[in-house]
Amino acid sequence: MNKKQKWILFGIMLLAVILRCIAISNRNIQYDDAFSYFLARVSLENIIHGTAADTMPPLYYFLLHFWQLISTEVWFLRLLTVLLSLGAMFFLFAFMRRAISINGGLWAALYAAISPLQIYHAQDIRMYALLVFCCWGYLFFFYKVWENNNLKQRSTGAWIGMVAFGAGAMYTHNLAIFWIVAPVLFVVVRKSWKFLWKYLLALFLIGLTALPWLVMVPGQVQKIQGAFWTPRPGLVEIFQSIMMLTFNLPEPNRILFICGAILALYIFIMVIFRVVKNWATNPNLSLLAITCFLPPVLLFIVSYLIRPVFVIRGFIPSQMAFLGLAAAITSLDWKNRIGKLLAGLIIANAIFSYPALYTYAEFPRSPFHEASAKIKQAVEDGYLVVHDNKLSFFPVNFFFSSPNQLFLKDQPGSSNDTFAPASQKAMELHPSESIEFAAAGKSRLVFVVFQEAIDEYSVTKTIPPAVDWLKKNYALTRQEKIGDVLLMFFESRAK
Repeated sequence: MNKKQKWILFGIMLLAVILRCIAISNRNIQYDDAFSYFLARVSLENIIHGTAADTMPPLYYFLLHFWQLISTEVWFLRLLTVLLSLGAMFFLFAFMRRAISINGGLWAALYAAISPLQIYHAQDIRMYALLVFCCWGYLFFFYKVWENNNLKQRSTGAWIGMVAFGAGAMYTHNLAIFWIVAPVLFVVVRKSWKFLWKYLLALFLIGLTALPWLVMVPGQVQKIQGAFWTPRPGLVEIFQSIMMLTFNLPEPNRILFICGAILALYIFIMVIFRVVKNWATNPNLSLLAITCFLPPVLLFIVSYLIRPVFVIRGFIPSQMAFLGLAAAITSLDWKNRIGKLLAGLIIANAIFSYPALYTYAEFPRSPFHEASAKIKQAVEDGYLVVHDNKLSFFPVNFFFSSPNQLFLKDQPGSSNDTFAPASQKAMELHPSESIEFAAAGKSRLVFVVFQEAIDEYSVTKTIPPAVDWLKKNYALTRQEKIGDVLLMFFESRAK
């Protein structure tokens, strides 16, 4: 790299930092964020028990456990995933620099820096930034091993790096297996049979390293079969996936949604068309294409064999591969103006996404911080606070914890019954069996419920069972609405 290119890369990384730190303290905590925090604060042994009963491996929770020993401020908790996101960007650049060109690497870094999907998950207190970091570290070392093998050079360090990052991905997310095995198709397509055997041995070592966790996966798959709400994917989910390659969802503004959808589809078609055109001149495009499309396709197929696992946020490493493809086309087709057009469209679609990306404040990112202030005041005034479910309790409890704040358990066997008893025990957070049990002996209560839940019942001209019981046994004195969170104040009727 020359001096100019180094400065360009520095500028791109600085832009990435700025975009990932905008509203980092003000973005609302959601249930998944709070779940990560409460699980990570317990002992490492309890983290293992809690994750074994949940659906994700423990590596991210281990990292967050030690990270939050320094500070539990929201911005600092999110800083961990910001740094991991930047690391993933660096691996993407390093891969593209080797496999395509330095210019391709710089464009890939820029597209990743401004990507709404990458920015969103860089601010999540979840494992997705770590997943992208591990998957792209794995892919970088895979390509380095592949390159050294073709040049007849030793690559012991690269083999070790590939196995280490592959194992890290396996301990980060259960769906990582789809990215770990994807390069096998690339090796088969290139008909490098001697290398294939070495690579399969490396995959065996990754599996062996991950074995202590893999033995728990069947039980977690069984849990997914009975407890999770994800539907089988169809055309809507496929179109949403294409949109989220370059645009942010949800988008409340209808005009921006339509513009984003059209641009996202046009960008997708343009990239695919130009990749096919350039395939023969740069065979490394096939590795990017395989990494981009094979894991989602496999997830789509598996979702029709067992309970659906086609979770869009789960294949963000593939979205990075798509950005790599777009960057390669931008670099290769720059002189014929197609590259310039593609760059302009991707940048424009990202910019269209930012207003909603940074300001969205509805479920699941409801204004829980503001609601917690109201709830704290209610507790100080002698009210018992009962949440309709864990989805509001966890985020509010992050900001304000009190023994006078409870939540009702999920309906057994329902699609929302995801908080396993073992996880409850590990985190020392237990739901109340029923509204009757929670309210026993209490004269003043605040019931916290999402407005959407009230609206859903109103369609059938009914009200939620807990609200119905409260209205029959208490007097509703007032209601306060904070965003889409409804606080219902009840007091005993005068006898």
